[in-house]
Amino acid sequence: GNPERPHRARVYVLTYFFSSLTIERWRVLWGAVPIGWIVSSLVELFGMPICHTNVQVQSVADPREVAEFGFEGGPRRVSGVYQCTPGANPHLAFTRQQRVYLGETDLTHAELVAAIRALEDEWQAPSYNLLARNC
Repeated sequence: GNPERPHRARVYVLTYFFSSLTIERWRVLWGAVPIGWIVSSLVELFGMPICHTNVQVQSVADPREVAEFGFEGGPRRVSGVYQCTPGANPHLAFTRQQRVYLGETDLTHAELVAAIRALEDEWQAPSYNLLARNC
């Protein structure tokens, strides 16, 4: 970091762990057992949970000032970058979460949010790829 400019924003990765609450909407086996719950439980049992990650940016000056961004795919020619309420991704609001501190930056909260917003054109929804270019 720049010694003349103090750290001004904290950066976190927020991991949302899929669960029966989010995946069970996919399909139901024999009208009773949610397939998504079975798949989610099995892969987590084998140490490979199904997750989605977002980035959170928090102001050092005002810790209540937090912005959360994610990336998702889709067929429409729009940005896959989206902003949501911190800790409440609209698609995954009821899932288990884990927040990991990555560090601080010399950028202010507003500068870091602007930098992420600048990526919106480059990170289009159709460019999403589960293995190579994802959340």
